[in-house]
Amino acid sequence: MATTKFRDTVSPYSKPRPSPPPEDYLHQKYLSDLTLKQDARLPVLKLALFGVGRAGTIHLSNIVANRRVKLVYIVDDIESKWASIKNYWHLDDVIFLSSKQADKVYNDPSIDAVVVASPTFTHEGIVRKALEAKKAVFCEKPIAEDDANSVKCYETARKVGRPLFCAFNRRFDPSYSSVKDRVRNGEIGHVHVIKTVARDSPLPTLDYIKTSGGIFHDCIVHDIDLITWILGEFPIKVAVQAHAHIPEIKAIGDYDTVVISLYFPSGTLGSIDISRNSAYGYDQRLEVFGPKVSSVNGSWGKTVDSIAPNLLDVALEL
Repeated sequence: MATTKFRDTVSPYSKPRPSPPPEDYLHQKYLSDLTLKQDARLPVLKLALFGVGRAGTIHLSNIVANRRVKLVYIVDDIESKWASIKNYWHLDDVIFLSSKQADKVYNDPSIDAVVVASPTFTHEGIVRKALEAKKAVFCEKPIAEDDANSVKCYETARKVGRPLFCAFNRRFDPSYSSVKDRVRNGEIGHVHVIKTVARDSPLPTLDYIKTSGGIFHDCIVHDIDLITWILGEFPIKVAVQAHAHIPEIKAIGDYDTVVISLYFPSGTLGSIDISRNSAYGYDQRLEVFGPKVSSVNGSWGKTVDSIAPNLLDVALEL
């Protein structure tokens, strides 16, 4: 009976219907689908996908589920997979090409954009050729294997007037962006410690690791970007310990386990814990610790404000 005094005697149907909160973007998408709402500013885009491996399969899944795009070409050099890919995804009208036949994509004026998810060493060539053919480009990181050629790709994009998009995906995850906003709003005051954990599952294949650029180039860049993005500053001291527990990874001169310590000009301490092989599943975590009490509960992931009010924590275990 203690809460009956708070009972609302007015029916919710007699009140103005509230709009869903902006965080509920899936409901907004559902409303558009339900009402068959069309926007003339959003035409159907014709795409070509380069590479159907680890990242390419994720992009392919999103492409076939998006009514705003039409996949016209898939470029992949493992021809033995073509029939299976076509049958699994019902791609009866999609044209499969090898990289030696990729000029058909560049020379096709109907193609609006290309998605680049092929091995790292191929990115720059595909990006440059696609841009020069006046195609928009979405590219998995990195665009090129060094800074100078990455800059040249963006210069080409400006010259031809086509977008070139390459970014760290975690910045677009609501869990991480929510923590960044809360930190920048001062909810926990000056950040004393920021930590990330990133552990792969399943263990990537050796074929992938050999062409990935290595654990620092392939994995740890995400965590470095995430931490510096949230803090808005770069470290002035970095200490690294790395080891290869898996002999096949050691044999190719790479590592499977890395711990990094970061010291920032403001006094913030950072740590990064990386593993290529997580036996319990894919694990991505971020923790931000500071002296100020936080009273806002996050909408995604896990927050532990009720346990430790000066801690913001997001755990994504998939």
